[in-house]
Amino acid sequence: MESEAGGRMIIRNQRWPLVRSIDTPWGTYTPGYEVIVLRGAPRSGIEVCLDTDGHSPSAICHEFTVQAADLFEWPADIAHGTPVGYARHRTYMEPPCEQCRTHHSLTKRAQRIRTGAQAGIKVPREFLGELLQNATLEAWAEAERLWGRATVDALLDAA
Repeated sequence: MESEAGGRMIIRNQRWPLVRSIDTPWGTYTPGYEVIVLRGAPRSGIEVCLDTDGHSPSAICHEFTVQAADLFEWPADIAHGTPVGYARHRTYMEPPCEQCRTHHSLTKRAQRIRTGAQAGIKVPREFLGELLQNATLEAWAEAERLWGRATVDALLDAA
């Protein structure tokens, strides 16, 4: 999958220019300086290699963790909380934001329920009681068959 901005994904061993300055123990690296992506790192980081001459045996590789925002800017045309937004985070080796993670989680849960991989979901008893109050007689009978009369009564009391 290609990204929208720049048409490139962050892939290990690929060269990427910095989009903002970073301060390291070896000095300050300015925008445009090319680094080599090594791997994802904890807490939204990406481990990169600085000061290389092509990974020859004599190459100096200073490993440093940068933030995803040091390597790319979020494009204005991609919204958070969408499948494309979630994919954008994953493509750039960063944990998804809350909006994107929530949307992805809800979408995947619905998919698991539709395919039968997940049998059910947790529902607050108050909400279930409200549903039962507005249910048809057939639904009441099925609820009593599944859970028993005492449980149905307790759910109605909770509503």
